Amino acid sequence: MNRIKIYEMLSEICKVDITQQVKSKISEDTLVLKQNSVLTSMNNDLAGWDIWIIYIYCPNSPIKLDELRKKVIRMLTENDIEVIHELKQEYWDENLHCYISTVSCKTPSTYIY
Repeated sequence: MNRIKIYEMLSEICKVDITQQVKSKISEDTLVLKQNSVLTSMNNDLAGWDIWIIYIYCPNSPIKLDELRKKVIRMLTENDIEVIHELKQEYWDENLHCYISTVSCKTPSTYIY
């Protein structure tokens, strides 16, 4: 699964920013999709995993942040994307004026040369 497909899925939940350049005050629920790293398979150096981090930004409340996180996880699992880490600890960002949390997931990746 590639970035565009994941972006399209997440866009059904709320606004998604794939530029990763969130700098100003967050005024609406926003997700940021970031590719973190690629883990090579133990058995084959041509296949592995694409690791994705989804940042969840919510200006309203920690309860709304929890609801967004659940929607993201549900969307990922319904599309056979494996959630590998859910950071339940949220924090308030003074610069962005919002609550933030993350969810990490992985998708199979095969390199064709």
